[in-house]
Amino acid sequence: MKLLFDIGNTRIKYVLMKGDDLLDVTSILHADFSVEMIKELVLSATEVIAASVSDDVIIKTLKILCENNKIIFKEIKSQQAFGRILSGYDNPEKLGVDRWLAILGAESLHSKQSLLIIDAGTATTVDLIDNNGQHYGGWIMPGVESLFDSVMTSTSNVKAENHCNPSLLFGKNTDSNVNNACWAMTIGAINEAINQANQKLGRLDKVILTGGNAEHIDKLLSLPALIENKLVFHGLKMYKTS
Repeated sequence: MKLLFDIGNTRIKYVLMKGDDLLDVTSILHADFSVEMIKELVLSATEVIAASVSDDVIIKTLKILCENNKIIFKEIKSQQAFGRILSGYDNPEKLGVDRWLAILGAESLHSKQSLLIIDAGTATTVDLIDNNGQHYGGWIMPGVESLFDSVMTSTSNVKAENHCNPSLLFGKNTDSNVNNACWAMTIGAINEAINQANQKLGRLDKVILTGGNAEHIDKLLSLPALIENKLVFHGLKMYKTS
C-alpha cells in the first residue's frame, strides 16, 4: 500500500493508495503534526511518496521514519520533463512542486487537451498546458484570504471581518467592500488568464480548479470549469519508487 504526502505552506495532506485507487484526503495543520500522529499510518505502508513546498523538517522526519523501518521513500522534485509534460520554466527545478504535480495530475486525467489549471489555496496559482503537454508558464498570486490579510495589515483605518460569502457585487459596508474585492481580483485574474490562453492556443479545452477555494471560484466564474480535489495526488501517483 502506498502513502502519498502533499506538504503545503499551511497544511499537510495525505492519501492512502490501494491498488490504483486514491482514498480520502486527510488534512492537518503544520502545528498539529507530530511523529506519533503519523507513525502507525506510515508503518502500515510499503511505500511513501512525498512532495513539499514548505520547510524541510517534515519531509526529513518522514524520510528518517521510513529509513528506520525499511519502508521505501521517495521525495518528488520538479523536472524539465515527465511523460508528455515539458516544463515551460526557464529553470524547471524552480517551478513549485505542487504546481508541477497539479500539471501532471491534470494531464493524466484529461490527456491530450489544452488545460488552464487553477490551484486556489494559500496562494492562487495559474498554469497553462497545450494538448501536446507543453507548459507555457503561469502566475503566482496571493490567495483570497492572503489578499484580505494584506489589506488588514497594510491599512490602519480599514476594519473588516473575513467572511466566507463569495460575491463580486459592489459592497455597501467595509466588510463586503474588502471581501468582495478579494474575490473580484481573483476572478478577474482568472478571466484574464482564460483570455490569454484562448489567444495563445486558439481554443482552451478545459479550466481545471483545485485547492480550498475551488468550489467558491467555480460558482463565480462565467464559464464552466471542472473541480479536481485530488489533483496533486493524481500527479504523485504517477511516480514509481523503483
